[in-house]
Amino acid sequence: MPDFQPAHLARITGGEWHAVEPERIQGFCFDTRQIEPGDCFVALKSDARDGHDFVTDAAKKGASSAMTSRALDENMPQLVVEDTLSAMGAIAADVRSQFSKPVIGITGSCGKTSTKEMLRLLLGPSATHATAGNWNNRIGVPMTLFDLDPARHDFAVIEAGINQPGEMGLLGAMIQADLTVLTNIGPAHLELLGSLEGVADEKSRLAEMSQANAPIILPAEALQYPAFSKMKGRAIAVQFDAGAKCPEAKEVVTCRVEPSADGRTSRLWIDGRNYEVKSASAGIARNAALAIVAARTLGVATADLAERIRQWQPEDTRGRVVATEGRHYYIDCYNANPASMIDALQAFRHSAPEGLARCYVLGVMNELGGSAEKFHASVGEALRLRPQDRALFVGPETLTSAYRRGAEAGGMSAAQLKSAENIEGIESMVAEFQGALFLKGSRAYHLEKLLPESVS
Repeated sequence: MPDFQPAHLARITGGEWHAVEPERIQGFCFDTRQIEPGDCFVALKSDARDGHDFVTDAAKKGASSAMTSRALDENMPQLVVEDTLSAMGAIAADVRSQFSKPVIGITGSCGKTSTKEMLRLLLGPSATHATAGNWNNRIGVPMTLFDLDPARHDFAVIEAGINQPGEMGLLGAMIQADLTVLTNIGPAHLELLGSLEGVADEKSRLAEMSQANAPIILPAEALQYPAFSKMKGRAIAVQFDAGAKCPEAKEVVTCRVEPSADGRTSRLWIDGRNYEVKSASAGIARNAALAIVAARTLGVATADLAERIRQWQPEDTRGRVVATEGRHYYIDCYNANPASMIDALQAFRHSAPEGLARCYVLGVMNELGGSAEKFHASVGEALRLRPQDRALFVGPETLTSAYRRGAEAGGMSAAQLKSAENIEGIESMVAEFQGALFLKGSRAYHLEKLLPESVS
């Protein structure tokens, strides 16, 4: 485990120990419910709460010390720093700099977590340290890096997620990637990032902050953005559209994606080699190709790649398919943006038996800024309901109305559509429905609560 020496921590954070230094620090924790003896409690301040109010509780639960932004009248060692969140980042960057093995940074508008999990499997899960869940922000990235251990880990795969300008540079400075993977550029977090070009500019910071000349693996179409085209000399571009013009890049890898007849898997052909992925989603299959190319670049044998990717399967709320007698579920309600929504709709159509009626439950897509209504209308138009199908929209009326307008413009009957502010407004309809059920939307709407206990 990393050795957190108190005097060294003071130097790299620009802080000062108040009263006395602790004897040892074995790790860091910002939640008093999860403290282990020897931890340093980090007093983070947010709009909702101030961690400084919990320092006494942290001491009672075994914390050896606290990192604070002001000295407190507490009988425990305190490392007083200017800003505790920034200090976490400085410590994380220091831990990372002492890890000499490959660190892979993953970002993109969607698919980061599934790509991270696929790459973890491809590199060998027992020796690969990876982001837990989606701890990909300014708190999660440091907490992940704190656990880097050269004695146990041969690789690290770190997910980086942002929703506003300036964040990725901070994450990139911690991760210092030896290889970067970009899943895609899509309309996500436009409320603060403004445009697709703004998204690309911010995402590119992860590769900009990487080690000198570190390769970046990305879909070929991402090179249309200036932020990424300037990196073409170290780009490994995966080309999914055989008819597209070959991009200028250090290396171009061709990939073909096809859904399998069973509706549960996809086939990949990468430079003529065949791989199977347990998802009907073309987006997930494309991300699997990026992960395979990344693992191949890092030296994993081709024979091992095919076997390992076959072991991957979607997590509970990220494109999972469940079939029971007379019922079929496509569960992808962890989050949503327009690109992932369209991809999931297509995957559901491949996976759902043709003879079953279909019920589409769509939560609205948050953080799309001034283009939100336009994007919701385009998704509504893409529904393509058959006469026996239904669509239920959940969220604020402004955006569910946009879903409805798009659906009606696409030729769907108003009688097939229903809107509700929350899931309670459609709960009984979903419970009574017999057929194939699709669930996707921003996680704020908790669509997973509509599932029966036997499935959830």
